[in-house]
Amino acid sequence: MNGFDKLQYEEHRLKEWHSLPHSANRRPPTSYSPEHTIPPPTHSYELSTLDKPNTKRNRFILILAISAIVVLGVVAVISVGTVKKWWGNTSSQSNIQPDPAWVVSAIPNTRTYNFVVSSITGSQDGVVKQMLVVNGQYPGPLIEANMGDRIIVNVQNNLVNGTALHWHGLHQNGSNWMDGTVAVTQCPIPPGGNFTYDFTVPDQYGTFWWHAHASTQYNDGIVGPLIIHSPSDPLQNTYDKDVVILLTDWYHDFSQSLVATYLTTGLPNNPSAEPVPDNGLINGQNIFNCSSNLARTCNGGGSRAAFNFLPGLKYRLRLINVGAFADFMFSVDGHELSVVEADSTVVNPVVVHRVPIHVAQRYSVILTTNQPSSAYWIRASMTQSCFKYTPSWLNPNILAILRYSTVDSSTTPTSLDWNDDTSSQPSSCIDLSPSMLVPTIPKTPPVATSRYNLSISFTNAGNGATTNRGFINGMTWTPYMNTSSLALANVGGLVSTSTSYVETVGNVTVADLVLNNLDVGAHPFHMHGLPLYILAMGSGLFTGATPTNITNPLRRDTVVLPSNGYAIVRIIFDNPGIWTLHCHISWHMSAGLLMQWQVLPSVVRGWSIPSAVGALCKSAGVGGALTG
Repeated sequence: MNGFDKLQYEEHRLKEWHSLPHSANRRPPTSYSPEHTIPPPTHSYELSTLDKPNTKRNRFILILAISAIVVLGVVAVISVGTVKKWWGNTSSQSNIQPDPAWVVSAIPNTRTYNFVVSSITGSQDGVVKQMLVVNGQYPGPLIEANMGDRIIVNVQNNLVNGTALHWHGLHQNGSNWMDGTVAVTQCPIPPGGNFTYDFTVPDQYGTFWWHAHASTQYNDGIVGPLIIHSPSDPLQNTYDKDVVILLTDWYHDFSQSLVATYLTTGLPNNPSAEPVPDNGLINGQNIFNCSSNLARTCNGGGSRAAFNFLPGLKYRLRLINVGAFADFMFSVDGHELSVVEADSTVVNPVVVHRVPIHVAQRYSVILTTNQPSSAYWIRASMTQSCFKYTPSWLNPNILAILRYSTVDSSTTPTSLDWNDDTSSQPSSCIDLSPSMLVPTIPKTPPVATSRYNLSISFTNAGNGATTNRGFINGMTWTPYMNTSSLALANVGGLVSTSTSYVETVGNVTVADLVLNNLDVGAHPFHMHGLPLYILAMGSGLFTGATPTNITNPLRRDTVVLPSNGYAIVRIIFDNPGIWTLHCHISWHMSAGLLMQWQVLPSVVRGWSIPSAVGALCKSAGVGGALTG
């Protein structure tokens, strides 16, 4: 079992369970064998208690294409290996609910989690596919801690490739080397190797998530929720129950084969098109109509997630888009949603029928069970205008079930979607307007003293050697294969090269970033290590003066750049380290749509980075430093 025999594995699972906080009635994990068939879970959630690139780049792009072919050829070879058979759905956290007995006021503690990353053959929607998972489950384990806690995650990598884990939304102040970004803050954890992530969360709380930050691995299953509690959270006494809902687009092909095609030949009739999902999942579950695509291997499994709610209560739904590409519109028939959190920023309540949520974003909404006792559809509809093509078998309307606890568990919803007119609403994969979301705890950023103009664009080389590449100010990112940006910065300094765009901020600085999107597609841009103050968004290119007298703008870590539009964000560059700003669409990140910020380099040069981090680079190349 890749380093664990059966007995060792069972002991490992039990130790993990005992190391975590649990309510008194929670049972230890049951044993299982990845070599044998397991029955599907019950699937019932019991919750009672901007410059356009010119043709001079084509030669460079062709070189990149050849390099990509070589690298991806290696990937194709090393990705062939023994894959554990796991027919039916993976073992999953069917009840993704923060611990109801959690003590928010506890003194700072150490929370230890043990992760085993492995490859399995799974079937979340009835279609058999290769998956990458943590602890044999999809979605991966919930990490839960209090603000001020120390989090330790011991990772055993049983994949045939290197990997790394990123703690999405956590600033890692003073622990840049724990950010988990391959080729930027660390080299990959080698196949068969292990690594311990060890960091504290001194001043953040809210809804976050964790995922692989190596190539497109998280597309295949290496994701999970991360919740940080705090007595300072204004929301803590405003709801009765707490539920996590993960939304994802789902691909029936292994992501490495999809990204290989995207970065080299492209699709025959649409070479610049990103891979479009085959299905979507809510908390890892859905049903696929296998008769719509006979090329797939189906096992007759698949089911819809079902949530059993008590009447007359307020439920906090923590929505997280853990997908690769698709933007979702989330709603619950007959139930209004009050938006109260955006990317861990608590906001004044805004009542809506539908919540748009793009890749990597999070929202908390309050749902009150004040309707007649019945069953209602939960809907997560993909915005198809985001796609350049739509497969005939794709049903973009992903469904789950909300059942009141007073009705029979077999009751199927007959509810109807909200009938409000949406024809006048934008259909270009944009976000909720930042002007709607006012932070409950006001913070007005200092006046900016610098401005950076960033142009976002895509180029397709064509000429028989098609390659899709993303550019920021004319530069496209290619990851290091045997070192990291942080390692280079620590021993001397990091500079821009033809394959790596770096901006250096030498002193604590307040700066405005004007991001002009020259592409026809929307881009959810995520900033590591530093919060974004969203100052403005709009259509067309922005060439004027940046806004002034900004009062309490929305703060979040992922901002959506509209199609052929712009966003202006303000950043206080005060957190030393190497931090990435990148599009979180997985295919675009792999195509190089990423830049790095070297913040306070004199501080970085003085760091004593843990030896275990440096040791990873000595192993780099084993299994490939697959990044993206």
